[in-house]
Amino acid sequence: MYQELKNIIEKHNPFDRPLVVRNNDIWEKHFPDVSSINSHASDEVFKAIEEVKNGNKSVVGITITAEK
Repeated sequence: MYQELKNIIEKHNPFDRPLVVRNNDIWEKHFPDVSSINSHASDEVFKAIEEVKNGNKSVVGITITAEK
């Protein structure tokens, strides 16, 4: 039963990575993302990073809220 459930979850996993994200995964050149769900949020984060990098802003605060 466990293996069957695990196979179903992995088959329908929208992420391009395993189901678990570990600390060292966060510092890779890309991050786990589901663009069909998160693109509006990740686009704003990357936009803010570029603004700070280019000197247009010195600090940016971003609050992301979502359903559970």
